[in-house]
Amino acid sequence: MKLTLEKSVKYTLFLYAFVSTMSITAAEISYILAIVIAAADIIKNKKPIKALFISALTIPLVVFAATHAAAAFSGIDPLNSVKALKKLYIFLMFFIAGAYFTDEEDVKKAIHFFTAGASVTGMYAVISMIFFRFIKGIWNYRPSSFSGNHMHCGGMLMAAVIIITAAALYFLSRKEYRAFGLYAIALLVTGTGLLFTLTRGSWLGAFAGVLIVLLAIDRKKALVFIGALIVLAFSLKSTIFFERALSSLNLKKASSVNERIYMWQSGIEMIKDRPLLGVGAGNVARVYPEYRNRKSIDRDFFHLHNNLIHIGAMDGLAGVSAFLLIFLVLWRSLYKSVFSEGSIYMKYIITGVFAYSIAFFINGMFEYNFFASQVVLIFWFFMGFLGAGKGKASAV
Repeated sequence: MKLTLEKSVKYTLFLYAFVSTMSITAAEISYILAIVIAAADIIKNKKPIKALFISALTIPLVVFAATHAAAAFSGIDPLNSVKALKKLYIFLMFFIAGAYFTDEEDVKKAIHFFTAGASVTGMYAVISMIFFRFIKGIWNYRPSSFSGNHMHCGGMLMAAVIIITAAALYFLSRKEYRAFGLYAIALLVTGTGLLFTLTRGSWLGAFAGVLIVLLAIDRKKALVFIGALIVLAFSLKSTIFFERALSSLNLKKASSVNERIYMWQSGIEMIKDRPLLGVGAGNVARVYPEYRNRKSIDRDFFHLHNNLIHIGAMDGLAGVSAFLLIFLVLWRSLYKSVFSEGSIYMKYIITGVFAYSIAFFINGMFEYNFFASQVVLIFWFFMGFLGAGKGKASAV
C-alpha cells in the first residue's frame, strides 16, 4: 500500500486522537505534523486551498480571529498580546479534520484511537487518585492526565464520556455486543476517572451531554440514566465526591465558589473600563491585581474561570459577540447535520458531537477552556467530524 501525503495526514490525526488526552506535548507535535503534511499535500498535489475552508464556520472563526487581533493591537501591551495571538492556530484543527476525514471509516478509526487513549488517561486518573489520596494520605491531591492539571483532565474526560456514550449506543443498537462491551468498559474507566478529578463543571457538562445523547437516541435510556445517577449519588453520600458536589452551594467566605464569583466580578469591572476591545490577549493577568476583590483570599491567578467574562475582559464585547456567533453557527450546523442524510453510525456520532459542544459551552461557564490548548484542540478535532462521511473536503 502506497503511503500518500493524504494518508499521512490521516495517520497523524489518528495519532493525535490517541495521545490527545495524555500529553499536550505529544498532542501538539502530532497536530503540527498534520498541518505540515497537509500543507505539503496541498502544494505538491496542487489542491485548491480554498476547499479546506469551505465551511459555514469559516466566517465566524475569521471574525473572531480578526476581533482577537484588533484587541491585541489596541490593548494595554500590544507586544505581549501579539505573542499570545499564536494560539489562533488551534482553529486549523477544525478545518484539517473536516477536510481529511472524508468517510465513515476514518471517523470510526479516530473514535477507536481516541477511546483507547482516553481509557489510559482515565485509568491513570483512577490509580493515581487511589495511590496519592487514599494510600499516601495527600488529601488535597486531584488527578491530572500525564500533562496539564486536574481541570484539563476533567474537561478531556468529559469529552470522552460523551463521545464514547454515543459510540457505545450505536454498537448496542446494531447488536455488535463485542464492540459494545469494549466501549462500555472504556466508558466505565473514563467516567470513574472523571469522577475522581473532582471537577464540578466537567461533571455538569458530562451530565448534560450524556442526557442530550440519550434523549436524542432513546428516551427510556435517559430515564434509566437519571435513575442510576440518583442511586449513585445516594451510594456516595458520605464520600468526598458527594461533599464536592454539595460544595457548589457553599457561599461561605473561603469557598472556591465565592472565589469564582470574586473573579467574575473583577472581570466585569475590566469590561466596564474597556468595553469595546478589552485589554488584549495575554494582558488579563497583568491587570487582574488592580481589580482583585479585597475579599478574595486566592492570590494565584491563571484566568477568570468563565469564557464569556474572560473573553470580554480580553477582547471586549466585540470578542464576546464573535465568540457567541461561532457557537450559534456551530449548533445550527450540527443540528442540521444530525437530521441530514447519512449513515446511521454518523448520526450517532454527530449527535454525540452536538451534545459535546453544548457540554463544552456549559463547562466554559466555570472554566476558561476556549484557549486551553489541550482541551480545545480536542473540541475542534471532534467538531471537524461535521465534514466526514460526505465525501468532500468540507467541514460543514
